[in-house]
Amino acid sequence: MRTTMPIISIVNLPSDQRGFTLVEALIAIFILIVGIVSLYTMQIGAIHGNARANSIAQIATWGTGRIEETLIRGNKSEELTNIAGIGANCDPAGTGIDIPPQRQCGLNNPLQATGQEPNYQALGWTCPPYLAGGAVAWPAGDCKPSQDGRGLIFINVANNMPARNITTIRVKTVTMDFGQPVVTTTTYFKSNLQ
Repeated sequence: MRTTMPIISIVNLPSDQRGFTLVEALIAIFILIVGIVSLYTMQIGAIHGNARANSIAQIATWGTGRIEETLIRGNKSEELTNIAGIGANCDPAGTGIDIPPQRQCGLNNPLQATGQEPNYQALGWTCPPYLAGGAVAWPAGDCKPSQDGRGLIFINVANNMPARNITTIRVKTVTMDFGQPVVTTTTYFKSNLQ
């Protein structure tokens, strides 16, 4: 006995099984476009993040270079021998009153009298506005432009800080990055014991 299978005619298939409708195709294209735009946005964000990290690493290197430059000169370095500088001690005038703690004996300079960072964009990217008599009253010689001219490097030295026979050298570097100032601080402690 032979069993036969019925042949199903294509004509009998429901009409929704014949392929995609125009609406389904448009929705699929829309989802694809949203995915591509999201990937593009993520890639742009990654590029900006990498550029900013590179810039911060570069200005931190400037600060380290300024500290090394000071240490190489040793006793010939004006920063290490000038005990009358802002960072020399916490009571330069001998008044018995320490300067505000946020300044840490001048090591966080340049700061305004309020202890806040200056408006670097308004003051510009040259040293004169920061020098004595300027907006922030920074000592001459302790501010210099970066090698590429995109930023400023400030140095300050405090003797017997944070402990006796310890010299603290702090360098603050400032540059413009993506429309905002980027500030990094590098601190080095040097023993004065021989």
